[in-house]
Amino acid sequence: MNYIYVTNNPLIKEKIDAKNIIFIKGTVLDVYKRARKLITQRNILVSHPLTGNIPPNIIPFKTVILKKGNSISKEDLQIMDKSIRYLNRLSKDNVKSKWSAKELRDYKILDLDYAKTVIKNKKE
Repeated sequence: MNYIYVTNNPLIKEKIDAKNIIFIKGTVLDVYKRARKLITQRNILVSHPLTGNIPPNIIPFKTVILKKGNSISKEDLQIMDKSIRYLNRLSKDNVKSKWSAKELRDYKILDLDYAKTVIKNKKE
C-alpha cells in the first residue's frame, strides 16, 4: 500500500522507507492544514490526527498518514476540521514553544512509533 506521510518530524524521513513523504517545515497546525488539503484531493485518513495521549499544542512533531481514495471523504474532512479547531482552541490557552533537546528527541521518537504502529496494524 502506498501511504502518504504528512509530517514535520525529521525522523519519519530518516526511518520510514516510503516514497510519499511530504515534509512540512512548520508546526503541527501546518501538518494538519496540508493533510486537510490532501483530503480535498480524494485522499483518505489512515491515522487519526489526534493520535497519542499528548495534546497537539504540547507535542512539536506530528505525522498524519493518508492513502489514495476514490472520493472526498466528508467524515475525514470533519475529523481534520475538528482537529484544527481543537488545536487552535488549546493553543490560545496554553502552548509550549521551547523544548529541551531531550524533549525534542523524545517527541520525535513518540511520533515515529505512532506512525509505525498505525502501519503495522493496517497490515495485520
